[in-house]
Amino acid sequence: SSAASDVYKRQVLNIDSTNYNLPSLTDAKYILTPVKLIYEIVKECKEKNYMLFEENIREYLGNKGVNSHIAKTLEDENDRDNFFYYNNGITVICDSVQKITLNESIHNKGFKTENPQIVNGCQTVNTIFETLNKYPESELENTFKNTYVMVKLLVLDKNSDSNKKLYQDIVCLLYTSDAADD
Repeated sequence: SSAASDVYKRQVLNIDSTNYNLPSLTDAKYILTPVKLIYEIVKECKEKNYMLFEENIREYLGNKGVNSHIAKTLEDENDRDNFFYYNNGITVICDSVQKITLNESIHNKGFKTENPQIVNGCQTVNTIFETLNKYPESELENTFKNTYVMVKLLVLDKNSDSNKKLYQDIVCLLYTSDAADD
């Protein structure tokens, strides 16, 4: 329906550099993403031995410091719906992205990426996974139905000569400017 499509469009800010005639910008999507989906992505990557954090400078630091506060927010039934406001989000760089529809449900639309790498958000993503992993699968949908995180999805071929420096700068600058989180 058009109402469902409209809701979907409001969940994604699409920066299309070609259509906006901004050739110096890379295509990007800012996606309001359910934390349950982040959990499912990490779970699938672990099952397939896909290195989702290969390009991330820092390893997961465990459930301490800021991460313990992330977990407490997710575990608090009165505060988990505010998670989106508290968290700085996740940055993913990929070679390409394509919008897909799994079925007509608004919650089954998404993006297929090629070679996704989380370059900022390692602490957030792993804490989401570790926290949600404590809950029975049957309870995840209802428990976290209103809990979201912002995902910035950048389309950038790191192997192209013109993008190598930008790719490295994004990875390194995110690390130095946001060292307290990821």
